[in-house]
This record gives sequence, structure tokens and C-alpha cells, in this order.
Amino acid sequence: MTEPVSALSAPRVPDGFVNGLPMPPLPAKHLRVPKKDPSKWWVLLLVVVMGMLLFPLAGLIVANAVVTAVVMGGVWWVMRTIKTFVAAHKRGLTLLEAGDVDGALAMFDELARRRFILRLQRAGVVFNIGLVQARRGHLDAALSAFSAVHQSSAMQGSLAADLGLPLLIADSYARLGDVVAARLWLEEARKAPSSRTNLVHYTEALVLLREGRFDDAERIYAASWSALEDGVVGIHVRTGADVRVLRAYAAARRGGSTDALLAPLRPATPGAAAHLATSWPDLQSFLVDAGL
Repeated sequence: MTEPVSALSAPRVPDGFVNGLPMPPLPAKHLRVPKKDPSKWWVLLLVVVMGMLLFPLAGLIVANAVVTAVVMGGVWWVMRTIKTFVAAHKRGLTLLEAGDVDGALAMFDELARRRFILRLQRAGVVFNIGLVQARRGHLDAALSAFSAVHQSSAMQGSLAADLGLPLLIADSYARLGDVVAARLWLEEARKAPSSRTNLVHYTEALVLLREGRFDDAERIYAASWSALEDGVVGIHVRTGADVRVLRAYAAARRGGSTDALLAPLRPATPGAAAHLATSWPDLQSFLVDAGL
């Protein structure tokens, strides 16, 4: 049986409000994104001063040579740190695309614990942790990660930040059952200057499903299906399989057939779509009945 909307409106996570939007609590300290990168100038100044103190009698030429060597060594270390970070980050994405969400989470969490990464790099890692947690069905953890990135403004001006983050937060709230918060974030996403309306349609239909408005959700699916079934924003978060499952759920609750929608997913591994319904009892019941 579909849950009444009145039972879905109470927030399931303790939230505050920022600029009129429900804001999930921040995650663990190592997953928080600083407001700005720490200044590097004091490091250069320290190197220069130490060079002058260590070589006062050897003349400026020797001191300059030593300082130059130290600075060049520092540059080499920074470049090597960035290179190893990028390689590890790519490995995490590869694991995620392969469906190894636990391996991806471990890789991204290790990266987030590194002290010497830039603010934008940390924001990207925490964003990906949010994606992984959403794929695992751990929605409170996903919301906290997305909140950390959003409040840092580190990715501001990008499609991921201006449209992706509000939609991902709305998705997570909808799946938790807090449709009031989900609609607030959905409206925030509509403000983004983007032509990618199919991204909004996925979330809009998801919220309608959570409200039990299956006919309205089906109208959105019918109008946008060619874009939606290709995988709305890629394999990292929402896949063509996910949207097929959700449309089949709508069809079943409308009394229709799900065979054509689910045929491309057969044979299905039981539990393959379980991440969608970790906090959604009626969808969970449908997945069991459908062998998903």
C-alpha cells in the first residue's frame, strides 16, 4: 500500500536551515571542505628566512642556490602529490563505474583524509563520496557529504554545483520520505541557468512517486523517456536501470503491466535495485515482488 503523503512530510534527519533551505548536518571533520585554501606564502617566506640564517657567511649566491633548490624540491613534491591524487581519484571512479561501491568509498575516504590536497580537490572527493553513499542507499551520509560541498561553495559556477547538488539533495530527501524538503531543493535546482531539463525531470518524477502521485509521474516519464532511459547524469548516480525500475513501479501502482519496462533488466540479480528503497517501504515491496 502507498504511504499517505502526510506520513512522508516529517524530516527523517535533524536539519537546520540555510537561506531558507533545509540543510543536512555536516559530515565527519575530514569530509568537510574549507572555505578557502590555506595560504602558501608563509611557506616560501620561511624557506627564504631559513636560507639566510643557515648561510649568512657564504654569501647571497650560495644562499640563493640553496633556497632555489628547496623551492624546486617543493614544486616537485607538490606536482607529485597532485599526480598521485589524480591517479587515485581515477581508480575510485573506475571502481564506482564497475559497481564496487565499497571499494570506491574506501578509495575516496582515504583521499579525503590526506592533508595536502587543494580545496577544489577535496570538494570533488566529498562530492563523489556523496554519490557513492547514495548508490549504497545510505542517504543520511549522502546528504551530509552533499551539504559539506554546497556550503563550501568550492564548486560554485559549475553544472555539478548549481544544478547537480540541489537535485542530488532533493533526490535523497525524496527517497527518505521528506517530500517537503525535496520540493524546496527541487525549486532551488530550477533556478540554475541550464538547458539540461532532463536532469530536473528525473527528480521531479521521483518526488511525485514518493508523494503517491503515480499518474503525474507517468506523464513526466512519457514526455521525457528517450533522455531519461539513457542514464540521466551517468552511471555514477542514476542509471537507465534505475529509471526503468521507477517507471515500472509507477506502472504497477497504476494497475498496468511492467513486463516491457523490466524486460531489458532480466535476468535480474535480487537486490540490484535495493539502494533505491532503503527508506521507502512501498517501493521495497514492489522490488521484492518483481525479483529486483
